[in-house]
Amino acid sequence: MKLFCLPYAGGSAVSIYNPWKAKLADADIDVIPVELPGRGRRIREACLSSLREMVEDSCITVAENCGDEPYGLFGYSMGALIAYELYYTLKCQGFNTPARMLLAAKSPPDVQVKRRLHELPDEAFKREICKLGGTPPAVLDDPELAEIFLPVLRADYTALENYEFRPYKEKLRADVSILYGMDDDTTEDNIGGWDRFAANPCRFYAFSGGHFFIKEETAILNEIRAIAGTK
Repeated sequence: MKLFCLPYAGGSAVSIYNPWKAKLADADIDVIPVELPGRGRRIREACLSSLREMVEDSCITVAENCGDEPYGLFGYSMGALIAYELYYTLKCQGFNTPARMLLAAKSPPDVQVKRRLHELPDEAFKREICKLGGTPPAVLDDPELAEIFLPVLRADYTALENYEFRPYKEKLRADVSILYGMDDDTTEDNIGGWDRFAANPCRFYAFSGGHFFIKEETAILNEIRAIAGTK
């Protein structure tokens, strides 16, 4: 099964997911990172600050590579929201929709984001980003690295915090699995709400850790193998 993987805010899909390729090959899972502009091999391209633009960009990668066989989407945090919207964009454009969706570290799409981190001055923005635990403080404290990563993070948070939820008439008909951190205070009160968006009951998988439980890689990869129908 091909598994298209979408990154969290500020992340490079290739850097995050490339190490999974060899680790999931034994389960016959072909990991395909979906790189967004402004990072990794696309670092010279302008960052996108609209979730809709991110979805349209990701749609090109998936549509060109999904083929006729069943495939899946894995999205982490921001990537989960992109994956949700991507399902409907693919359907609208006449492409095969994913058979499986693995959505991690994200509240349901109708949960309003109240914070406006992207509007903060640089120093305050960096402090708030570091509190989330996904970006090492040393990265943003280094002027040269901050010059690279800060625009990406700000563009991603602009996209997330300006996202406007609009319900679709049809629910997700994929096999939907929701992965979440047991100590993630951004999702703990609403994670079960994903059931409202799926035609069939979602499967929920809890992991040790907070918002960036993706660091528990072995546990996540084991669940992906199981979800994909192999051990």
